[in-house]
Order: sequence, then structure tokens, then C-alpha cells
Amino acid sequence: MLVQSRYILKNTGFLLSVFFGSIGSYMATWATQRQLRIFGGLFGVVMLAVGAFLFSVLYNAPSCVDGKLNQKEDGIDCGGPCTTACPANISPLFTLWSRVIPAGEGAHDALAFLENPNAGAGITRISYLFKLFDAENLLVARGAGATFVNPNERFYVYEGNIRTGNRVPTRAFLEFEPDPEWQRETASLLPIVVRETLFEETETGSQLKAVLSNVSFEELRGVTVTAVLFDDDENVFAASETRIDVFPAEKTETIFFTWRRKFDEFPARVDVLPRRNIFVAQ
Repeated sequence: MLVQSRYILKNTGFLLSVFFGSIGSYMATWATQRQLRIFGGLFGVVMLAVGAFLFSVLYNAPSCVDGKLNQKEDGIDCGGPCTTACPANISPLFTLWSRVIPAGEGAHDALAFLENPNAGAGITRISYLFKLFDAENLLVARGAGATFVNPNERFYVYEGNIRTGNRVPTRAFLEFEPDPEWQRETASLLPIVVRETLFEETETGSQLKAVLSNVSFEELRGVTVTAVLFDDDENVFAASETRIDVFPAEKTETIFFTWRRKFDEFPARVDVLPRRNIFVAQ
């Protein structure tokens, strides 16, 4: 009996050691697996962050300035979803006429009348240069500035008080900067009506009064108004330009164009042309 008891105790001790050893091994395995899962999760998060960073650096989404023909554009970075018009779809500006106008001692004005035949495109800003030539076709002076071009409009380009000294220019030539960026836009009527014009001489020269009405329900900003005087033969003998910074809705404005000299004749026709840059209108 004693021998059997010792045998049982010995085997029981062995079994207990195996049991607790197995539990210890299981606990060690579970801890290792937990550590591996934590490490794997952290590694996955790091890899996702690295992947997102590399994607943001290396991937360029299609745009209208990427130099590629994509996203259903009509040309590279033009047409389709882009606001820029494709040059192939644009007709050039047409200069109907240009004139040199005496503007006092040693100075002349330059005026040109142009047409934009593109009903769906215009130019936000374009630089221009007037060149004035004398009767011998020699360059007398230059006058530079900038203007805008609305879709499907006829408009004046006016550059005043160009210094010419003692020389007398007889011809004006207008040129624009090459390859301007045309923007796609729909033409719209300017809601300004010229109600009245009155030309008269003053003690110091001449003036033209013009009464304009904003017939819209919105305030208009940055309205440029050009006045041109014609004689009986439709020749231009005077021009001037002014600006209405803020034109309230449903209001009437009276503006004056003045010249520091008296003319030899009264105008047979007066043209007062208001316009506003629709691309930057607020």
C-alpha cells in the first residue's frame, strides 16, 4: 500500500507538472500572439500612413493646368470642364478703325473701335499698345494700357494724352499682346441705358453731359464709359473716357466729359458707350 501510494503521488506530481507546464506554455503563446497582433496593427497603420503620403505626393489628379489632355477636355487644358477656351475655337479680334485725335499742345489721343466675334468667349485682361505714325510713316509716340474683352461685343479702346511734342501723328496702329488667354463665358446685355446726351461749350472749353440709368435690381461696379464725338462725315474729332466705380441699382447717374478747348463745330453724332468687365464684376 505504501508503495502504491508513493507511485500515485509520483504520477500525480508528474501530471500536475505537465498540466501547469501546458498552462504556462499556453499563456506564453497567447501573450506572444497578442504582441504580434499589436505589432501587426501598428505596422498596418504605419504602412497606410506611408501609402497615403506617397499617394498624395506621387498622384496628381486631373486638372485644367496639368498640361495633359484628360477629363474630357477639347484640347490640352481647355474646353470641356475647363473655363479656358481652346485657341482653335477662337476668332481673332477685329479692328474696325483706329484714329489719332488732337488733344492739346504737344499731345494726342488714340482711339480704336473693335469687335469680338466670339459669342462664347472673352478676355479678362489684355495689354495693348498704340503706335502713332506721322505722314512719312515714322513712329512718333507710343501709348500703352490694358483693357478687357467681353463676349460678342463692339467696344472702344481709348488712350488719352499721349505726348507727341512738336511732331504731328496722322495714323494710329493698335496691337495687343500675343496669345491672350480666352475664357469661356456667355454674352449678356449690360443693364445700363443712356437716357440723354447734351454737348455744350463752356468758358474754358467744351463738355458733354450724359445721363445714364442702371435698370437692373443689382448694384454695378467698375463701369467704364467712353464718349466719342463725330462730325458730319462720321470722322472722330474728340473722345474721352470716365469710370463709375459704383452704380446703385435702379438709379440714374449724370456724368460729364470735358475738353479744355473749343471745337470748330458741334458734333453731328455723339456715341456714349458704357461697358463692364463681366469676368470680374461683383
